[in-house]
Amino acid sequence: MRTIVPFLLALLMAAGSSLSAQTICIRNTPRQGNTHWQQMTTNWSRSCPDRGNRNRGDRNRLHIQLGGAAHYSHGLLSESAANATYSPEFTGWQGTGFAGIRLEPGRRKRSNVIGAWGTMGFLPDAALSNLLLLQGLPDDVDPGSSGHEFREWEVGILFKEWFRISAGRGWQRYTDLSLDEQELAYYTATAGVSLNITRSIKWNTTATLLFGDDFAEYAFRPATGLAFRFNAF
Repeated sequence: MRTIVPFLLALLMAAGSSLSAQTICIRNTPRQGNTHWQQMTTNWSRSCPDRGNRNRGDRNRLHIQLGGAAHYSHGLLSESAANATYSPEFTGWQGTGFAGIRLEPGRRKRSNVIGAWGTMGFLPDAALSNLLLLQGLPDDVDPGSSGHEFREWEVGILFKEWFRISAGRGWQRYTDLSLDEQELAYYTATAGVSLNITRSIKWNTTATLLFGDDFAEYAFRPATGLAFRFNAF
C-alpha cells in the first residue's frame, strides 16, 4: 500500500496537467531494499523541464513585425512610362507593420501565419507625377507640398513565416495646384519573401500591384527593407 499511494497521486497530478507525461517526474528511490516511486519535489529543476515551459507548445501564437523599406514606383507599361529605366527620383520610403496568428505555435518551428499588414509611405514628386500620367489623370501636383502620403491595408497569409501572399485596399493623397487635398483609391495585391538575418531581424522584399477603382492602369511598386520580429503569448 505504501508503494501504491504515491504512484496514484502522481497519476492524478499528471491528469491535472493536460495529461502530458512530461509534466510529472518520478524516480526509483531505494528504501530498505525496496523500489519506491516518489514524486520529485526538491530536485524538480535538475531532473525535470522547467515548470514555466510546460505549455511552451501553446505559446508564441502572436507574430509581429515592425520595419521600414525603400520602394520604387514603376508602372507596368514600361515602354511608355517615364521611369522605364531606373532613376533615384522614383525612390521613396515606407513603414510597415504586421500582426498575425501562428497556426502552429511553438518557439523553434516556423508556422503558417494569418494576419494583417499596414503600410504608410510617401511618394516623391516625380513618382507621383508619373503615376498620375500613367492613370490618364492631370499632373497638377503642387510642387511646394512636402511628401505625398499613401496608406494601405492588406490581409493574407505568411507561409512558414517567409513567403507572403496578401491583398487589400490603398489610398494615395496629394495636394493639387489649387492647394486642395486629393485622394485616389485603389486595390492592392502583394507577394513577397521574408528572410531571417538574425533571430529578431528579417529582410523583407515585396512586390505590390496597384489596380482598380481610381486607377485605370496597373501600377507596380517593389520594396525592400528590414523589420524587427518577435512572437508572443
